[in-house]
Amino acid sequence: MIVNEITPSECFDGLDANGWLIYPNRFFCPKCNYGIYFNQQSLSKGFASHQDKPSRLKADDALVFSESIEEFHQKKYERFILDFYCPKCHLPYVIGFEWTEFHMADSRFRPLVVFTTQVSD
Repeated sequence: MIVNEITPSECFDGLDANGWLIYPNRFFCPKCNYGIYFNQQSLSKGFASHQDKPSRLKADDALVFSESIEEFHQKKYERFILDFYCPKCHLPYVIGFEWTEFHMADSRFRPLVVFTTQVSD
């Protein structure tokens, strides 16, 4: 299986001019166009756990993404991933995010890369 990299602006709405998420925002599956919202709480939890390995993907799918994820992290503390299967078409996704503290106790998140295994049949 080959990992494809998608530019976040191609599959997210709700990005400001610099690519930071604004609320509401939505990720659209490039294959089936299903929309998934990312709220502040879920992103904060993702950053707090500092996920650097897929946790919601099956082991064989997670292995496919491991090299891309390692390259994405490059030991940068402000980076983390969220992984999931599209609820409609079940395509696996790994989204690499960047975190920053915009104001004291006010975090911002920017999707930097979207990895998947395919985008069309």
